[in-house]
Amino acid sequence: MTFIKSSRKKTQENSCVLVMPFDQNDALKSIDRALDQYKEKHSRAARLTVVVSNVFVQYLLLESQSEIKSFEEERVYVEYKYRQVFDQLASTLEFSWDTGLNSRSIFSSAIPEKLISSLKDSCKRHGFGLDSVQPYLMVLFNRVFNKPENKTRCAVIEGGQFIYFEIVNGQFLRLHQRYCPEDLNAHIDVLLQRENLLSHVEQDSSKMVVFTSSNNLKISHSLASVHYFTPENLIMHKKSHDLTVK
Repeated sequence: MTFIKSSRKKTQENSCVLVMPFDQNDALKSIDRALDQYKEKHSRAARLTVVVSNVFVQYLLLESQSEIKSFEEERVYVEYKYRQVFDQLASTLEFSWDTGLNSRSIFSSAIPEKLISSLKDSCKRHGFGLDSVQPYLMVLFNRVFNKPENKTRCAVIEGGQFIYFEIVNGQFLRLHQRYCPEDLNAHIDVLLQRENLLSHVEQDSSKMVVFTSSNNLKISHSLASVHYFTPENLIMHKKSHDLTVK
């Protein structure tokens, strides 16, 4: 699914976040249905920001490449790395990334071109402007992490995806994305322990922070501090969350 929000500054009463089920095999019909629902709530034309669920986004952390000197060289390198990992799927994706690859590791994401083109076409047909299409992980990162100087280890569980990352001084150091197992409660502690091992984290080190919308998820208190909120609430209310492990 994706989440659609009006970009116009309105009162809280008139704002809304639309949760949009999305069928990649029938993209236009899915988006048209969603925008029809949006028009029922807001008859006036609006400019929209679309936040794409992690299930539709591929993320990669790319290591610094000092020999890269231009944006065009960055673009070629990003596409090359996605082809290495995702093979033919990479030709169907539209990429975005932080610039500055010649001096630091950068975070990148890729969204299906079909989804983006369908969004643009449907918005135009319904009289909406499209300001941006943003991956959910980046929205969470920009709105939640208000202490970028601290090192933080996090896992985000959303859209059937388990994403682990580490950040220091606002920069990603490690990123790992995988599908959630069917019985997540039976496997979540093992997943977190695995990430600790891969990150060479000692048992008595600071705990991981886990973001999830499921109140039914049972995580060992010794492994992680859990923050429960839905993507809709995060997008709508722009909450700031204290990540200090108590």
